[in-house]
Amino acid sequence: MVKALAIGVGMALAAAAPALAEIKVDFSGKTPVAASGLSSQGTCIPVSLKGKVATRTFDKGGVAMQSVVIEERSGGRHFLNVDTAEIAEASMADRSNANRALQILLKDGANVRVKAFACGAAGRVLMLESVRPQ
Repeated sequence: MVKALAIGVGMALAAAAPALAEIKVDFSGKTPVAASGLSSQGTCIPVSLKGKVATRTFDKGGVAMQSVVIEERSGGRHFLNVDTAEIAEASMADRSNANRALQILLKDGANVRVKAFACGAAGRVLMLESVRPQ
């Protein structure tokens, strides 16, 4: 059983502020074991997926994750966007923690459970909301 601590990404400035990302780390406080609150797409439909990370893309600098493809056991693949605007609004330290957590949790070949928001026409645009190992 993995013991975990939680580190909030960002600080709430007002009661009406959107939900902020939360990175859970192992007992040592160094290795991320889960991330949630990565997108505030409240009007979209929540969906859950589990599978293997097939591929991921990063920004021009190669650090901030922009998208990830999850391949289900059946072979079906799902393209998920990472809400980079949401992460960019955090402080530099919190942004760094969020980017590091995504890089570790969503490494190529990792088996994961993700929650996403299905948005847009017929829910075709998936926005990553949370990730944890399977």
